[in-house]
This record gives sequence, structure tokens and C-alpha cells, in this order.
Amino acid sequence: MPQDNAGHFYAEVDNIRVTFIPARGRGPEKDWSGSDVIRVQSYNNTEVSQSLRQGAEFPVPSADALVRFIETLCAAYHGGTSQPDPP
Repeated sequence: MPQDNAGHFYAEVDNIRVTFIPARGRGPEKDWSGSDVIRVQSYNNTEVSQSLRQGAEFPVPSADALVRFIETLCAAYHGGTSQPDPP
């Protein structure tokens, strides 16, 4: 699995990067410094730059919390796709 410059493991799908940051790798000044974190970022996707935008971070206190996060993504998708198209 690839690692970023800080040594954190990440995976990508299309223009999205998902990075795992372990609690031991977070400074005490960071949000959720005592928790593992999943960061979701997107690429700028411009002709000038392929840099990553600042992303949302989800503290992961347990495997159950990660499963609930994935379930929430699926629920949002299914909720949106089950609606009729606007006229």
C-alpha cells in the first residue's frame, strides 16, 4: 500500500485520497490527537496543479465506528439515488 511523505498509508479512487493517520502519528496540538483518524481529500484536478485540498477528518475510536461511517456513506448514496430526477 502506498505511503505519503509522512509515512501514512493511503488509497485512492478517482480524484479522492483516503489516508489513515494513527493516533501515535498525531501531535498533541492536532484535533483528535488521541485517536486514529481517516482523512478524505480530493485533488484540485486543474491543469495547473494536482495538489490535494484540505480534507475532512474522521476520528476512528473503534472498528465499529469505521463500519458506521461506511454505512453512512452508503445510506447517503442510496437515499440520493432513490429519489426521482427533478423535472
